[in-house]
Amino acid sequence: MFNFLKNWFTNDNEMRSPEDLKKDLSQTTHNRIEESKEKMLKSSDLDVSFNTAWNEMLDQEKKYTLRFLNDSLPDIPEGTLGLTGFSLIPREGFVTVALFIRNASSIPVEMGTLDLAIAVEGRLFAKGEFDLSPVGTIPPMSSRPWEITFPEELVTNRRSMDVRQWKLIIGLPHREFVWPNNLEIDPEMEKRLTDTQKDRLENMVHFLPFLSPGTVSFTGFDIGLKEDGRLVVAVLIRSSLENTFEPKALNVTVRNALTEKVIAQGIVDGSKISLKSGYSKPWILVFPPNVVKADKAFNKTNWELDVEVL
Repeated sequence: MFNFLKNWFTNDNEMRSPEDLKKDLSQTTHNRIEESKEKMLKSSDLDVSFNTAWNEMLDQEKKYTLRFLNDSLPDIPEGTLGLTGFSLIPREGFVTVALFIRNASSIPVEMGTLDLAIAVEGRLFAKGEFDLSPVGTIPPMSSRPWEITFPEELVTNRRSMDVRQWKLIIGLPHREFVWPNNLEIDPEMEKRLTDTQKDRLENMVHFLPFLSPGTVSFTGFDIGLKEDGRLVVAVLIRSSLENTFEPKALNVTVRNALTEKVIAQGIVDGSKISLKSGYSKPWILVFPPNVVKADKAFNKTNWELDVEVL
């Protein structure tokens, strides 16, 4: 417990100033748990709330510093539950994250099992499922500090990165949201993917927004025009349906995002697609040259995808 305190002291064993500790703050992520009120709350509007163990074990100086950090956090929309990390501590064999759980709603919140991921420099760093029930009940309009540890097997990226540029990503077990964060790749496709492409897919799974229940999402993530005129499109399909998604056919349109001009369009066979609820899967689509309206000057950066399930 309190591994984050190691980051609060210099090599000379002097405590860093609160202003210096602000440099360790992560980006904020939040999810709505009440009806939208279109009002932003200052972090100082949320009182710091310690659970019993923390309240007994932290001295007044540490509590003051935590309150200072809390008041330095970004504004938060009213009616949401948010997470902001204030210390990321990579160690041999594990990674510890210290965070504020911010309840900007009018109702008390009891935490349960939560999917959490860490992104560093925009890349997935670690992910896992955690039981946060020991956090206790978080009162309305309050912010509670906590600490979690990702063991080595949950760390997905061990390359050297700037841990000052990091973000916590949450998945709430709430009926209004579904997070298709299980990535499924067909074995034959996996053989053709590079490690970079796999990392990119993992990042997409954790950065894309939650889905409403009963929906399917199609996100294009790569496109290329072959020398023979074929257009190859890579799509990530995500499902929050109750049953397995098995479409018969799909009407797919690729457009220039700036001009709205159709680049390619066609009805394609979807019978080979099978996707379980809560899962994401990449899919490769190839348009033949006769339906492609693009030349070699085609811009890969300005395109959008529309998919209609038939």
